Amino acid sequence: MRVMPLIIIFILFISGIVLLQIYLSKSKSKWLGLILPLVFFLISLITVFGLSFYTSNTTQMQSISEDGTVINKVIENTSKESETDISSVIIMTVTTFFLYNIPTIILLLIYAVHREKRKRNMSLDKMKVQDLE
Repeated sequence: MRVMPLIIIFILFISGIVLLQIYLSKSKSKWLGLILPLVFFLISLITVFGLSFYTSNTTQMQSISEDGTVINKVIENTSKESETDISSVIIMTVTTFFLYNIPTIILLLIYAVHREKRKRNMSLDKMKVQDLE
């Protein structure tokens, strides 16, 4: 499959999410604009908890038999069977959490910008009504 159509589909998908966030942030209810950031935050939590439940160490061994054939062995040790360095697990978990929350931060910034514009416009409308009285 060609790469270019996939890139176009990805860009359209991301653009759709951003436009939906802008639309939801401009609505009267402040909770609608928090739906997408909450969804992405929950995805990051699910991913982090998934990492803590499954950490594996895979080792691949290659040996040559007497007749010259190559023998590949893949040995997989789950975290229950092998002792994993706790600091590497913590670093991996924190890194994954922050990377998966990049969309959450971007969507919250979009929300904050559009809610601030909405508040400013509402206060201007109030001032215009007071000036007319």
